[in-house]
Amino acid sequence: MKASLKRWIGRVPDVSDVIARFPVAVGIMVVFTICVACIDLLDNTEYVGRMMMGLVIGAYSAMMITVAREARGKSRLIPLQIAFAAFLAIIFWFSKELRLNLLMALGATLALLGNAVLWRKARNDLHVWDFTHKIWTGGGFAALGCALYAFGIIAITQALKSLFGINIEQLAEHVLFPVGFGLLAPLFWLGTIPPVDEPYDDLVDKPGFVSKAVGFLGTWILAPLTLIYAAILVAYAAKIILEGSLPKGEIAQLTTPFLLIGSLTWLALEPPFTQKFSLAKLFRKLWWPVSLPATVMLAIAIGVRVQEYGLTEERLALILVVFWAFSVALWLIFGPKAKRDIRLIPGIGAGLLIAGAITAGWLSLHNQTNRAKHFMKAAGITSETGVIKPRSEITITDEAAAAKAKGALRYLEGHRGWPAIERMFVGADDVPTENGKPKQQLYERLALQDISTFTAREQFLHYNRTEQAYDISAYDLSEGIYWLHPDMDMDVTSERTGLILKMQDGAIFISDSEKEIGTIDVITWVKRQAVTDMGLDVEDPVIPLQLGGGQRLAIVVQDVSYQVKEDKIESLSFQLLTAGF
Repeated sequence: MKASLKRWIGRVPDVSDVIARFPVAVGIMVVFTICVACIDLLDNTEYVGRMMMGLVIGAYSAMMITVAREARGKSRLIPLQIAFAAFLAIIFWFSKELRLNLLMALGATLALLGNAVLWRKARNDLHVWDFTHKIWTGGGFAALGCALYAFGIIAITQALKSLFGINIEQLAEHVLFPVGFGLLAPLFWLGTIPPVDEPYDDLVDKPGFVSKAVGFLGTWILAPLTLIYAAILVAYAAKIILEGSLPKGEIAQLTTPFLLIGSLTWLALEPPFTQKFSLAKLFRKLWWPVSLPATVMLAIAIGVRVQEYGLTEERLALILVVFWAFSVALWLIFGPKAKRDIRLIPGIGAGLLIAGAITAGWLSLHNQTNRAKHFMKAAGITSETGVIKPRSEITITDEAAAAKAKGALRYLEGHRGWPAIERMFVGADDVPTENGKPKQQLYERLALQDISTFTAREQFLHYNRTEQAYDISAYDLSEGIYWLHPDMDMDVTSERTGLILKMQDGAIFISDSEKEIGTIDVITWVKRQAVTDMGLDVEDPVIPLQLGGGQRLAIVVQDVSYQVKEDKIESLSFQLLTAGF
């Protein structure tokens, strides 16, 4: 075993050999590393970050072109590789305006990596399997190396700082980490990519150490666990049928990983040496029929979500999973045996992801725009001709339709859809814009300010502020972070003002040493936010409170959990802002 592992690691060639084989990919990684090291010095970091994603996909594409051309005995088309990588960098720079989904594009690229070895050639499942498992095993070793490298750099940084007072944190952040993650790790990975004509006969009788490890993982760990999980899903489906209702979000969370991991397990058990075991044979026979009920469950669940809340890029991704799972399963069950090529499994997925990367943003925008128009009309906000009524003439006639209209508008606001909102005001008496941006009074103008976007299906909602910016120019001081829990007999005291804050019945009661001076209604604020598949979509995390004598106070919500059925704030953490104290 040690000798086998040593031979596998010994496949890694010198750096000069890697550069000679993959010059364009290595060059792209050098540019990527420089961008990472200098990104803090650059303007438009968001656009630079998107361009860097294009460089990553360009490097993978250059590697695949090289491998595909090697397999056909032809030149590597280096000018084409450079041109394609430059094209991707430019397109991804403008991906925000083009509404390209970068994660889908990256997923499509990764799915195609193994297929490059037999690009446009006849079926040879063992060759594809051997090449694919080697490049992904190499990726695993590269990831492990990154972790060890990071641990070592952090340890050295802390030791130098503690023992000698030498601070190399800036050097580590801007040089050592970018070079290690952006250049050294990919160089190692490229070095593990086997020659396209490397023999794979040992997969029949005498597999190497890495092949055995993959086979063992699939046969004795993933296969039994996946089958047990399948039994649980069947029982869960029966429970849903008996109860007659679909749980929020749970089905997608349960079935999507099941379908992906099960399919990978089936692929892991492709080599003949694994199929000597009865368990492996059983799994290979059962998997695709077993996957169909889970796919049906996912299709029904996502259909219900789309009907209730419309299309989003996340829901479209789940729709693609449904199409992929159905098409692959049906082909591998009923298709001609001679044409059940394992390249179809990642290949179909990659094709769907490419289509999704290009269209998901536009389809979601179009769908949510139409939903907003339709439900605004149903709620009584627009006239029969579709023109938004004057504010004084708007009377909400259907709160359910108004909630759906507000949810669609919130989606448009959060996904660069304000031009679509602005066009809805054509023919209206006013357009709520200031310098091309929406006013805060948009929902007041449409009489939607007190409409909740929650439905009876929502059980538990959560919001966690990450990098969202907010305006604190109206306040002098900030302090916190404070935490309150309504079920605990506790309060917090402001460090600077001495004010006492206590939560009860979804509100924060604020008092000084003598009396209560104000209340912040957190539940009402929560109900005004939009609901997405990920939880609460908060536009402005600041909740203000105007006090007397020119004093102002506000909280900035950092983290809030809300139980809908019980109409209860479960926990809240916030930053405190004050002025005039």
